[in-house]
Amino acid sequence: NDSLTWSEELARYIFIWESWLGISLGQKKGQHIAVNMLTNRLKGNVRKYTLVLADICTVVFIAILVAKGLEVTNKIMLMGSLSAALHIPMFWIYLSMPVGCGLMGLRLLEDIYKKIRSDVEEVV
Repeated sequence: NDSLTWSEELARYIFIWESWLGISLGQKKGQHIAVNMLTNRLKGNVRKYTLVLADICTVVFIAILVAKGLEVTNKIMLMGSLSAALHIPMFWIYLSMPVGCGLMGLRLLEDIYKKIRSDVEEVV
């Protein structure tokens, strides 16, 4: 009649990592929410470079998230806090955000490169 004291905590931390890593996969598959009302009306190079500009703005935002996420992770690491049940360093949980955002940033850079190198008709 004894339950596991650490299972809920482990599930929560796996879910956190899964969520942050999932943003990179969503970028790879092009499944993030987007408002296409303006870009669907644009044609040719104007559409292509508008999409590239939007991706560049997203890369800048992601870079800020990575930097601030690393700052928070570093502070948590310096405090030496441990999780309640698993007794693992909490910075490992906080590290999921800059890692996930960093991977998404790499995917975005890849998308920008592909859009610039592609023909206008191929840009989605």
